[in-house]
Amino acid sequence: MNKYTIILLAALVLFIGFVTIESVWLKNNTDYMSFNAEPIDDSIYDESSYFDVSDYYAYVKEKPDTYPSEKLITVYGSDFESIDPSFQVLPEYEGVNDVLLTEEAGSVTWEVTVEEAGFYNLKLNYFPYEGKSSSAERALYINGEIPFEGSSNVTFHRIWSNDGEVIEDINGNEIRPSQIENPFWTTSFFTDHIGYVNDPYQFYFEAGLNTITLESLREPLLIKSIELVSVISHQSYDDYSTQYSGMSEVENTLEFVQGEDHTYSTSPTLYPLNDRTSPLTVPSDPNMVRLNTIGGNNWRISGDAITWEFEVTETGLYEISMRVKQKLASGMNVYRNIYINDEIPFEEMSNYAFEYSNDWRIQTLGTPDETYLFYFEAGVTNTITMEVSLGQYGPLIGKVQSAINNLNKLYREILIYTGPEPDPYRDYQLTERIDNLVERIEDEKVVLEEIKDQLILISGETSEKTGILQTVILQLDDFIDKPSEIHKNLLTYNSNISSLGTLVILLSAQPLEIDYFMFHSPEVELPRANETTLESLWFSIRSFIATFTTDYSSLGETD
Repeated sequence: MNKYTIILLAALVLFIGFVTIESVWLKNNTDYMSFNAEPIDDSIYDESSYFDVSDYYAYVKEKPDTYPSEKLITVYGSDFESIDPSFQVLPEYEGVNDVLLTEEAGSVTWEVTVEEAGFYNLKLNYFPYEGKSSSAERALYINGEIPFEGSSNVTFHRIWSNDGEVIEDINGNEIRPSQIENPFWTTSFFTDHIGYVNDPYQFYFEAGLNTITLESLREPLLIKSIELVSVISHQSYDDYSTQYSGMSEVENTLEFVQGEDHTYSTSPTLYPLNDRTSPLTVPSDPNMVRLNTIGGNNWRISGDAITWEFEVTETGLYEISMRVKQKLASGMNVYRNIYINDEIPFEEMSNYAFEYSNDWRIQTLGTPDETYLFYFEAGVTNTITMEVSLGQYGPLIGKVQSAINNLNKLYREILIYTGPEPDPYRDYQLTERIDNLVERIEDEKVVLEEIKDQLILISGETSEKTGILQTVILQLDDFIDKPSEIHKNLLTYNSNISSLGTLVILLSAQPLEIDYFMFHSPEVELPRANETTLESLWFSIRSFIATFTTDYSSLGETD
């Protein structure tokens, strides 16, 4: 036996050994909680430090700290006090009587009597009336004034779904269905559509007679009612589990819901996708196009939500697991508000984190040490909704945006004296001409350092995001040490401010891709999330061969 044969056999034995060990490891790798993060600890940041970011926090702080409990005040759309111009009251629309059709322009005012002064959440019961396919936008006035900047533009989403069933072309490839509006009566809290404020807005009402005005900014909207409700306070998981302590866990149950089979969404870009990165994606085919996932980069904008309907065969407590991939937001967590039957069941489902990873994974909802159990009834249609939120990044993004505004203002003040092309050999005496120049730079440096530290705390590591901050911090350090030379580096300074704008975009993007959900009993064996090297190799070979046999010119053709 020559040495080449020995080398070949040795390589074969090593490969077989590797494949065997890998298969055993993947089969026994059942730690579905390892990617779970601890619930958000709001103590890592103080809301008072964000007053300069959003006057919403200042608005809340300046009002009396009063929160009436168990209150519900309903103001019907047709019971308005005044309208400018005249809007139409419809006697009946889609099963609801006496509703107000508000157009793209104009305003409507209602009077509301509040027995107990304090903060309330506002909820709108609306129907996304046919318009130009954009989300509806309204400005909110309370007692004739916009209470804070965020209420000058509140968004109400339209509802989208697939236009019929998925069909196949003449070769058996699945064709992505068009997205069409599928409107129905729904409700929405008045919230920050940008996502800097995680919870629904709180509005202060005085005791007695108040007015609520909605000014149309974009798209028509049918209004059934506006509700003033006590500020929502989600129960903890401990309280939720106590509530269902008498219910038993289901046994030997594993029920699937495919991600691409969503019921509706808030955006026409949230359509089924084709993933061919893994043979374990369900369904999967190395030759044909299969619409087998949803989300990805399309599902990254704060407020965008997807809803799935499902039924369970047995009433009881279930675990929820999902096959997900989050590889686009490198070095970041992404966040989702998770609703069960249109409600966040407990606080831990608000701003639920999904960590970064290159591969598909099975993740069971819970903490790293405990899975959450959810109560479902058999024989009824349940829903699970996942809504993009900025989580812990929201307030930080707001602070970055505030720093950008302050640094830009400083830049413009400097240009007044230096012009766009300053003479590097001239002393412009900026410290004497611009009030508190060095102190203002020091203040922004402190803010950026705090943001950098908190980003590291959230993600557990440095990344290109913290690198952007560090670059700006170093330049501000140089300005503080040598203020007389600031004019020599204005071009770089302006470029660094633009980099902070890029950072806002990077932190605001929250992509997540979903293959399928599983509603199951705790002891049931879940499928593998990742393929073996042999499975991946065989899938790749068949995909490669298919490139020679596929008629690409006929893709999408139907009879």
